[in-house]
Amino acid sequence: MSERQYNDEEVSAIFERASATEHAALSVRAEGKGLTLAALRDIGREVGISPEAISLAARSLDQAGRPASRRFMGLPIGVGRTVELDGPLTDSDWERLVADLRETFEARGTVRYDGPFRQWTNGNLQALVEPTPNGHRLRLQTLKGNSRSLMTGGIALLGAAAATLLAVAIAGSVGHAGSLAGPGFMALMGLGMFATGALSIPGWARRRRTQIEEVTARLALATKTRPKDDANAGGDSTKLNDFATRYTAAWCSQNAASVASFFAKDGSLTINQGRPSVGRAAISAAAQEFMTAFPDMVVKMDRLGVDPGRITYHWTLIGTNTGPGGTGKAVRISGYEEWRIGDDGLIAESKGHFDEAEYQRQLKSISLPLIRP
Repeated sequence: MSERQYNDEEVSAIFERASATEHAALSVRAEGKGLTLAALRDIGREVGISPEAISLAARSLDQAGRPASRRFMGLPIGVGRTVELDGPLTDSDWERLVADLRETFEARGTVRYDGPFRQWTNGNLQALVEPTPNGHRLRLQTLKGNSRSLMTGGIALLGAAAATLLAVAIAGSVGHAGSLAGPGFMALMGLGMFATGALSIPGWARRRRTQIEEVTARLALATKTRPKDDANAGGDSTKLNDFATRYTAAWCSQNAASVASFFAKDGSLTINQGRPSVGRAAISAAAQEFMTAFPDMVVKMDRLGVDPGRITYHWTLIGTNTGPGGTGKAVRISGYEEWRIGDDGLIAESKGHFDEAEYQRQLKSISLPLIRP
């Protein structure tokens, strides 16, 4: 495997970090080919920066992930970073990340779950966690949309001013008193709007880039240095609890496909000895029946039983039967599912159980979703 090579931007960042406590900042270019860590250590040694400081700076850069940016007229109106985490992001990791985001950006934001995906958003600021074969990936990005609007509006006013001035010139009215006042005022307004939007971007981008880098570096370091047993405390129970929590959120989402995404491609869902729904399309259709019958449906996870050879997911469904043909009655029913998890970490088979007679009593004899003879 070829050795990691750092480009100009990364080389500058490494020497800036390494020299922060040892030496004045040093400017080094990678000459377009990239520099290896060994080459960077040699350069650092020549100017009095210890190899250990260079290695630590490079490691922190790698842990902070890859930067991303969006530009408008050459200015960075959007900044972000993507981090590949070596291990799974546990519930505790996610809670700490959300707390860190709220504290760093001084914004409460909104948390969403969509199957295996987790998201925190506050306006144009977004953090998305998605599963990967080796763990999780964090995408953190933000956009300064108001600056782009100001710059675009400024350009439009300048264009209008130019068009008005051209019309005045064609009409031969340039020398008339007040003929240039209108175009001049529009031009000044346009320049002011453009300058207001453009001048605020560099400082904003530096501040947001630093904040994002610090957040991602703290998360990457925490997950990388965590003891292996801690990432999977209690065997697989932590992973399963995280899985069950997200599965519960999917049932509350009014997105039936999100529920089906927790099942293997050929997985099955059976309720009270009814006909199995096999495959994600059938499972999605089965879940949709409940979501249609109960538009305000909320599912709560009561507990998750993890025993040798047996996983039981205990739940309580709360909702009002206001869907098409509904009775308008409120329902609260509890039950459980028996899970068999496949090698891919998804549900290969789920057998659901609940008190059908009690369910029918609460609904006053409405036909039962999902149950098929």
